[in-house]
Amino acid sequence: MIRPMCFLLLCLVATPSISSAQDAQPLFDGKTLNGWSTRGGKATYAVEGGVIVGRSVPHSRNTFLCTNQHYSDFDLSYEFKVDPELNSGVQIRSHEVDGHVAGYQIEIDPDEKRKRYWTAGIYDESRRGWLDDLKDNAPAREAFKPREWNRVRVLAVGSHIRTWINGVPAADLLDSLMLSGFIGLQVHGVGGRTDPLEIRWRNITLIDLGAHRWRSLFDGISLPSWAAGQAVRGGRLLLAAKDKPLSFELPGEYRDFTLRASFRSPRGAPTLDFRSVSTLWGGRDGTGGVWAKSGETLAPTVSGKPIPANDQERSVTVTTLGRRGVVHVGGQRIAATDALVGDDSGAQVKLAAGDGLDLGQLHLLQPVKIAPTLGLPPVSGARVLLGPESGWKHFSKSGGSKSGGDQAPGWSLNDGVAEVVPGQGSIETKESYDDFQMHVEFSVPADQGNSGVYIQRRYEVQILNSYNMNDDPSNCGSLYRLRRPDINVSLPPHEWQSYDITFTAPRWDEAGAKTENARITVVHNGVIIHDDVEVSRKTGAGKPEAASAGPILLQDHGNRIRYRNVWIARR
Repeated sequence: MIRPMCFLLLCLVATPSISSAQDAQPLFDGKTLNGWSTRGGKATYAVEGGVIVGRSVPHSRNTFLCTNQHYSDFDLSYEFKVDPELNSGVQIRSHEVDGHVAGYQIEIDPDEKRKRYWTAGIYDESRRGWLDDLKDNAPAREAFKPREWNRVRVLAVGSHIRTWINGVPAADLLDSLMLSGFIGLQVHGVGGRTDPLEIRWRNITLIDLGAHRWRSLFDGISLPSWAAGQAVRGGRLLLAAKDKPLSFELPGEYRDFTLRASFRSPRGAPTLDFRSVSTLWGGRDGTGGVWAKSGETLAPTVSGKPIPANDQERSVTVTTLGRRGVVHVGGQRIAATDALVGDDSGAQVKLAAGDGLDLGQLHLLQPVKIAPTLGLPPVSGARVLLGPESGWKHFSKSGGSKSGGDQAPGWSLNDGVAEVVPGQGSIETKESYDDFQMHVEFSVPADQGNSGVYIQRRYEVQILNSYNMNDDPSNCGSLYRLRRPDINVSLPPHEWQSYDITFTAPRWDEAGAKTENARITVVHNGVIIHDDVEVSRKTGAGKPEAASAGPILLQDHGNRIRYRNVWIARR
């Protein structure tokens, strides 16, 4: 029986080597709320005796005191003491969406009336509700101490989030919907109740463990080596010809991974084979489940909602860790098991497809070191295009004046920081360049934040507010409408980011025919997102390719992007 197919993605989710206690950084200085901001409702927060005190107010929705800084992978610890009638929690990897805080919440549940005590369970605030309660974890429920100080530890690494309450293991979640965000202290709404209820926090510390991000295994242009014989059409990978089911293997052996794809499957549910003997798939009845190849049901569907066979685009994620396996469709968990079997030494991942199935995106979750190269000094022989001493002497308004001379840029410039003034037009260098290396630092606002670095005015490296955004051909770092970045390492709005670009211009013969395409390497925030890739044509609104050199253009797209420390060196 040929099963239609699925997707793939990896995250090495082995437990990290946790740093020693002296590496833990306090998030609360014991005296002030510096570094924190209030979001959501109207509850109050104050520092009293070295403790953060949150107090409820009547007729307020949930309120959160949130870190200004965002965190991805971390080991977080804190202590709290809560009124037995006040529900609360601590947000991690969270965001504000339309005025509401959304994201993972490490629950504080002091419900003495029901004696539920799901403290340190994981709830998804403003989204999916409970993800990992403690109804089946009696030791964790019993570890909670009502009306006393309690200590919680949260270890978040990639798609694996674990918690402890007073040293007792509590939640253990495999979920990759959000990989970074702020930490927030919640005071829950209390309706019309007028007497203030209190919760106190102290000893809030965090060890930063880096980050995980989705790495693309298919760039939408070229055919991956593991898909030889297939076709790329319209930015999608077609995995099977008509009426000829396909089965192939990806390079490498993975035991524990997190894998994500978007796909269309008009004639059935997707499948993924791994660990030689196990199959995780969309389900024989279209609802999702986990089956061994022997036919044994390891886990029935969780949701019971059918996944119809039609041409709708779907996002699917699979995570395995030891004997555990979890399947999500569109962020909702549809199947889970703790009875996976197979070769402990590793397993090849195998995709099987039926007629009509194609992939739009294919990602592997991997650890990355995001380290912007801010303040990078110019290399020998470089020209500083934007800096405290450069002014506008290397730039003019794109196109120049109507009389043919240089026209001064209409952007603001303060101590080497240039900011787009929407409507004033793009700016470009007065000189033209062929082969070069270039450093650019930029900051995007909280809106769309659209701009771009146009090389020779022909090839655009996109600038966009793409923090925590799903993969898209126009994400920050993309070669606009040509090639998406291998990995999205965008930082939150208003933070300074860096591009380090190495460009080799196309080559032309004496007759004006192109003999070699342009090539480009782009390093975004210290991570390679385009590794010496071939650029076959001009991008987006770029000018047509030509044998002549061209200027560098910084785009006005109607958003207040800031630029600084921009320098270039010919090669």
